[in-house]
Amino acid sequence: MAGPVAFSADGSAVAVTSTVFNDGVFAEDVVQVLDARTGAPRFATRYAAGALSDRVVFSPNGALVAASGSHSLLVLDAVTGAVKWSREFEMFVVPPSFNSDGELLLAGFTRAASMFLAETGGQLWERPVDELKVLAFHPGGRIFAEACLDASGRGNVSIADGENGRPELSRPVPERLRALAYNGDGSMIAFGGFSGLAGLLDSTTGEIRGLFAHAAGAPDVFQLACSPDSKLVATRDTNSVTRVYDAGTFALRRTIANIGDLTTPDVLEFSPDSKSLLVNKGRHRVRAIDMATGAELYVLEHNNPDPMGPFMESAVFSRDGKRVATTGGDKVVKVFDPFSTDVVELAHDGAVRALAFAPDAHAVSTGSADSSARVFVAATGEERARLNHGGPVCSVAWIPTGSLVVSGSADRMVRVFDSTDATERFRLAHEGTVVAVAASVDGRKVASGSEDGRARLIDLEVGTQQSSISHDGPVVAVVFSGDKKWLGTASLDGTARLINTTSGTEHLRLNLDGPVRAVAFSADGRWFAAGGDDRTARLFEIENGGERCRVVHGGAVLSLAFHPNSAVVAAGCADGMARTFAAPGGQSLATLSHAGAVGMVAFSASGLVATAGDDQTARVFVADSGVEQVRHEHPGLVAAVAFSPDGGRLATACADGVARIFEV
Repeated sequence: MAGPVAFSADGSAVAVTSTVFNDGVFAEDVVQVLDARTGAPRFATRYAAGALSDRVVFSPNGALVAASGSHSLLVLDAVTGAVKWSREFEMFVVPPSFNSDGELLLAGFTRAASMFLAETGGQLWERPVDELKVLAFHPGGRIFAEACLDASGRGNVSIADGENGRPELSRPVPERLRALAYNGDGSMIAFGGFSGLAGLLDSTTGEIRGLFAHAAGAPDVFQLACSPDSKLVATRDTNSVTRVYDAGTFALRRTIANIGDLTTPDVLEFSPDSKSLLVNKGRHRVRAIDMATGAELYVLEHNNPDPMGPFMESAVFSRDGKRVATTGGDKVVKVFDPFSTDVVELAHDGAVRALAFAPDAHAVSTGSADSSARVFVAATGEERARLNHGGPVCSVAWIPTGSLVVSGSADRMVRVFDSTDATERFRLAHEGTVVAVAASVDGRKVASGSEDGRARLIDLEVGTQQSSISHDGPVVAVVFSGDKKWLGTASLDGTARLINTTSGTEHLRLNLDGPVRAVAFSADGRWFAAGGDDRTARLFEIENGGERCRVVHGGAVLSLAFHPNSAVVAAGCADGMARTFAAPGGQSLATLSHAGAVGMVAFSASGLVATAGDDQTARVFVADSGVEQVRHEHPGLVAAVAFSPDGGRLATACADGVARIFEV
């Protein structure tokens, strides 16, 4: 089960804790640090002494990671994962916090507050208390506040000196306390507790400035958040109702119910610019609420297959406010970029069905139901060239060695044209819709696949058809191997075939148990993958056609792609899943769930996987972990995705008539 999550100060890493059970019994906890951009693990430190499920936090200087929960406190080197020090307590640990320079760590347990040297774990002092609830460092780092209960059970807020732990002032409050937090500038302390208690206390004088109004007998306030600009205070009660108050007037500004569920998850965080607030939306989603209007800005989701399973565990902003990291009951860590506006739109007059980046990444070619193939400048979206077909354009590909683009259309034509001025250089007619086109890496040959049951191999240097390969059903995919030796074809006749590109003759015929819809070659030229309606993705050895593995999916396999630098295969399926597995053995690596069929998968140069979904989303995830990095919502079905050659951008083709380019 995934637990709390935290960003490093520079936003380059995320830390998360997870709990491992064996036969329903606690076995150990794992503290992991992952690359925030790629999801690649930096380290995973296992700890069997006690559960670390309450808090994880980076030191402000980025050198350390602290995790706590139950009776344990653990501090790790943030680079290597080596254990710096740990403490075990007889009573529950109060979640720790670092001071502003990361040199001190404030922690405690039910009966005492303690200060440690963060690097070594040396204890500077320990002060007994009756019942400690919360500890918080002042933003300046010299003093700290604590919420506790006195011997009679009354709530008390104390402000103490960090060097020696001695209280500088203490203030009783009307009810038992459950929550405490400094505001952004440290001038006030927000507190909350039983019977709806919530208010503000002056951090210098200890004077209670005011209480936020709650009805008599209101649910307990168990969580607080103060906006970084110190203007707002948010409270969460045990009925999962969030209230936002004006910190100056104490007036109620907004009430937010946890839609769909009455559990009490703990997502409550202001954005760094104080303009939005993260709160739960049911069990498996978190939403951002605009503080000015109350509008829902966006929703971030975890796909837990059990609707009543564990809820969203944690959601935090990066320090720059551009990303949100979340953990959920689906045992997945996700990093979202919901604020990205770096989108270039490439407009057509009909659904965009296909696209491809130019080899230099400066341009994108597209094919559309508006019967045009177009070329756009990738940086600006400016249209550079347009070739009109006599029917919808189903497929486009760049000739790698120059400025030429090949397109295939329902007008039964394959055309090669210049991307600078749309001058047509070559055309070849099929007897049915041209569904697929491809170009060899040396730019000398082009292949096409058609509903007429033929795959054609074209020699561009000569300008003629080299060979025509007959299938007994539509040819829906064609692909060249990286070593230029082979052309792979997929047909609804239930076969995938390997064609020798020198002779134009068939080398292998591979039979599946239903229509074949996808084929792909490994980068080293050893393996050939094929998948289709029989719900399998199969891996064959090119040399002799021997089947090495068969991976069964929950629906038809619609798309296949190999990792550019390793033997990892990605499959997009009709069951709404994208899966990765290792070649040649077929070991499962990761799964990403869509709410509709995944019609296309593509790898980036760094090994990220992009998916195109019927659920109107394009997503990017890490191939070996399944960590979702990016999700882009679209106004229509996403038909295709393509990475730029450097992996820095993602292009999507959408049924709304727009192709889009996003920064990855």
